[in-house]
Amino acid sequence: MQTCHSKANLLTRLRQLNPVIYYSPKQMFGSEEKCQAFTAIGIVVEKSVYACDVGNGFMLCRLLVEFFDCNKVSIITCNSKFGFYRDGSAIGATYSGLAC
Repeated sequence: MQTCHSKANLLTRLRQLNPVIYYSPKQMFGSEEKCQAFTAIGIVVEKSVYACDVGNGFMLCRLLVEFFDCNKVSIITCNSKFGFYRDGSAIGATYSGLAC
């Protein structure tokens, strides 16, 4: 997994066996189409952060996570039960403070 533009210091906070749930604000990176859902769930397999060359010497930091089968769950549906955010315009800001 990689987070927040692949910042290694954020990945080093995670420990082996920590659960990870991905929130996806958009359907696809660079797209304007909203997703606003939890889209993946997994568990950290190894604590070691590693570098990955994704082409032309561009390096990303990653952490090994085992992902499980799951269904996409809309945050809008969950909000009434769990109170993740106060209004629809602040969804991304709420999560950026948790991970980044």
